[in-house]
Amino acid sequence: MAKEKENKEETQIKEWIEERKQKIKKTCKINGEKKEIKTGETQQQQKQKKQKPIKAELWFVRHGETSWNVKGVLQGQTDTYLTEKGETQANALGKYIYKNFLTRDPKTYNATIYSSDLNRAATTAKLMMGKFGEHKNHYSLVKDERLREINFGKYQGTKVLEFRRKMKAGFYEPVDSDYGESWSQVMHRVEEAVADIVENHEKDSKIIIVSHGGVISNFTRYMLNLEQKRVQGFKTTNSSVSRFAIAYYPQKRGKEKCFQLKQIKWYNFDGHLIEDNLMTPRVIV
Repeated sequence: MAKEKENKEETQIKEWIEERKQKIKKTCKINGEKKEIKTGETQQQQKQKKQKPIKAELWFVRHGETSWNVKGVLQGQTDTYLTEKGETQANALGKYIYKNFLTRDPKTYNATIYSSDLNRAATTAKLMMGKFGEHKNHYSLVKDERLREINFGKYQGTKVLEFRRKMKAGFYEPVDSDYGESWSQVMHRVEEAVADIVENHEKDSKIIIVSHGGVISNFTRYMLNLEQKRVQGFKTTNSSVSRFAIAYYPQKRGKEKCFQLKQIKWYNFDGHLIEDNLMTPRVIV
C-alpha cells in the first residue's frame, strides 16, 4: 500500500515537472540586459523574432517616351533621350503627384528621389520634381546605375518584334555570348539597390524610383514569386506609376529573398496621361 502511494506521488511529481517545462521561460543576459527565451529556442532564434521588418511603399516610375520607343527599337542600356512628348509626360506625372499626394501629406514622402543613371530616366525624374510646387526645392535626386534597364548586348538597337522572334515563349534569357545579361542578374542588382535605398530611410516612407519597363516588370515578378526569366504579361507604359507596399527584412539580405509583398496598390497607372492624350501605344516597350 505504501509502495503504491509512493508510485502515485512520483507520477504526480513527473507530471508537474513536465507541465512546468511547458510554461517555464529561461532567462539570460544579452548585452547586460535580461531577455526571456522560451524553452527550446536559441538566443539567435529569439533575436531574429525581435527583428521587425522595415515597411515602405515603393513608387516605381517608368521613364517618359523616347524616339526609340516610338520606333519600336530595343534600348537596353543605350543612352537615349526623351521626345518632346516624353518630357510632357514627365511634367504631367509631376503635377499629378503634387496635386493628389504631396499637398495632402508631404511628410510621408521621402525627400530623395532615385533614378537609373541613364538619361531618359534621370531627365524624367528631374522634370517630375520640377512640378512639385513649393516642395520642389526640398527634393534631391540620386542616380544609381544598378537601376538601369537590362543590357541586351548586341541586340540593342534591333526592332523589338525581330528580337522577340529570336526568343522562345517570351523567355528573355541569354541566347548567345553576345547577349548582355540575364533577367536573374538584373534582379540581383535591382534587389541590392532597393535594399540600400530602404535601409537608408525611415520606416513607412514613400519612396519614388524612376527606372525602366523591364526592371519594373521583373521586380513585379520577383515580388509575386514568379519566374525571373519571363517578362511577358507585365507591360508598363511610359511615365506610368506602380506602387508596391513591402516589408524588408535586413537580416535575410544576401541569404534569401529579403522583400515581402504586402500589396500592389497600383500597377501601370497612367491616368495622368489620358486627359491630354499623352499615352505612348502599349505595344511599344
